Amino acid sequence: SPCQIPGEWRNFWSGTNACFGIKETGNYTTMGGPLYAWGNNSHGANGLNQPTTPTPFGQRSSPTQVGTATDWVCASSSAKVSTGLRIPGRNVNYGDLYTWGYGFYGDLANNLAGYPWGNQNTRSISSPWLVPGGNWVDSAFGNYATYGMKNDGTLWAWGRAQQSNMGTSPGGSKSSPTQIGTEIAIQNWDAMASAYQGGYALKNGNLYAWGNNSVGQLGQNNTDNDSEPTLVGNPGDNNWAVITDAATSGAYGVKTDGTVWVWGTNGRGQLGDNQDRYGGYSSPTQAFGEAGVDASWKGVTGIATGTKYLGYTPANNNMRMLGGTGQSQMAYLKLV
Repeated sequence: SPCQIPGEWRNFWSGTNACFGIKETGNYTTMGGPLYAWGNNSHGANGLNQPTTPTPFGQRSSPTQVGTATDWVCASSSAKVSTGLRIPGRNVNYGDLYTWGYGFYGDLANNLAGYPWGNQNTRSISSPWLVPGGNWVDSAFGNYATYGMKNDGTLWAWGRAQQSNMGTSPGGSKSSPTQIGTEIAIQNWDAMASAYQGGYALKNGNLYAWGNNSVGQLGQNNTDNDSEPTLVGNPGDNNWAVITDAATSGAYGVKTDGTVWVWGTNGRGQLGDNQDRYGGYSSPTQAFGEAGVDASWKGVTGIATGTKYLGYTPANNNMRMLGGTGQSQMAYLKLV
């Protein structure tokens, strides 16, 4: 059952190995606040400057402050890598991106990689590392890959190359930020999200995808991988409002009319179509049937995904869950 975490919080995020929260300080001269971490510390994922060996790996069962900075605005964690964004002041919407944790495949953007040689612990960092470049506004995780977006709308990738997930031609693993989609004219993207081995981006309501497409998760009505951002549908399909990070090979988006669309794998019923098929759909399919069948789903305000579940918040703000059980799952909202 729910257990309250002490203190007043501005926001929080949950990852595979670490959880993060930003405390409320009452100081509104900045957008952010002090960052706290708790949970598993595999490869330094908590960012507390503690070694990952010996056990118990610096684990924390209560929130512990990460450094002394008070201008953190968000943080997140994948299986072994964490990122955080710091924005000074209140008059800008971009700032400095930091990484910490597992760095064996170049995941930390520190121009170091262990693969195919070296010791994985020597490539890990247990305190926040400044990603070069600056002017970051967002970040997301794939499978041993990290994606970032700058305030000029450019997208960047680094980490382990798998199934065209780097979004560039040619691909290959990257240990420093490398721009995505250099072969197409569109650069000033509006938003981005990650897939298991690839990503999604929005521009003027159009949806683009790249990476692994083994079960149709790119929405191209086929199963061919794409190494560069490729338009989903046709230019007239320009009413996408939100695309959310996909923890597995399924994809989820919200259109401007509030309807929810799904595609990709459906091994746990997470696509919400009352079916249980591994293949799922290779093009966006509206969840819950035709528009208007269930009026309470009109105007979706939140969507959240996990390894085996999908959560929606319809207009009446009641959280609804879909997908598999068998493991403890929690859902967190990503507001439209």
